[in-house]
Amino acid sequence: MVSLSQQPQWGPPQAQWGPQQGWGPVESTGTPWGDDLPGTPEHGDASWMRQGPEVFETASKSGKGKLIAGLSIGGVLLIGVIIAGIFYFTSGGGTTPTDPTAAPPPPPPVQTQELPAPPPAHPNPPAGAQEVLVAPPGPAHPWSGPLDLPSLQGAKSGLLQPKAVLDSAIQRGLIDGWFNGAEGTPKTTMLALQLPDANAAKQVVDQYLGAQQGLSEVDSLSYQGVKVVNAGGVFRTAYVAHNWAIIIDITGPSDQKSASQQAFKSILDQQVNHLPPTVRD
Repeated sequence: MVSLSQQPQWGPPQAQWGPQQGWGPVESTGTPWGDDLPGTPEHGDASWMRQGPEVFETASKSGKGKLIAGLSIGGVLLIGVIIAGIFYFTSGGGTTPTDPTAAPPPPPPVQTQELPAPPPAHPNPPAGAQEVLVAPPGPAHPWSGPLDLPSLQGAKSGLLQPKAVLDSAIQRGLIDGWFNGAEGTPKTTMLALQLPDANAAKQVVDQYLGAQQGLSEVDSLSYQGVKVVNAGGVFRTAYVAHNWAIIIDITGPSDQKSASQQAFKSILDQQVNHLPPTVRD
């Protein structure tokens, strides 16, 4: 048994400093980013240059591919521009816009067919009232012949209707007149009224035609200065020859309009050739 006085004594350990790694030179240093660069090849070692033709072939193919892709895109864009331009101009987009404040252009003039010209006018007026009118076909009316002012204001006043036209003729200085009539179907009435001058005669003619309410103009039967109006079996006209106002009236049943028209055209053509109009407006 060992006594406590004989226990070994443990002293503090003695520090022993051996040689430590110092701050000596580093054999290899890397880049500041921590990646090491390969060592410099030894002189004459060109293995790093020997990459083979595959590198250049790959680069060439890549460049050609990009060129072809660029040309394709450019072609598509060019075609798109051409199509857009065609659409723009054909759809009216290429027209010059109109000024919204500008006045619209005037409508084109109405084209009217000119009426046929009658035969040339005679240089001199008729020598007497009996030479003014042609004789219509058919049985003559009992009153056919001279038509002076007293008779028009009396028993024969009904030959010139409406009464306003008769009053106008009297007011404008009616000088003389003549009546040619034919009985039958259709009935023919022809009047020649002598006025002081052509202007007075035209005023009577205009008033007579203006009084034909409900009758429409018939260009196919009219001449320049000879306007024909019609309603049903009734055909009428009036015109000026020198200082004479000439009135023609053909009246027949409405269901016989064709017969009335034929009779009217026949007597009108005879009268216009016998004494053509001198006023043609």
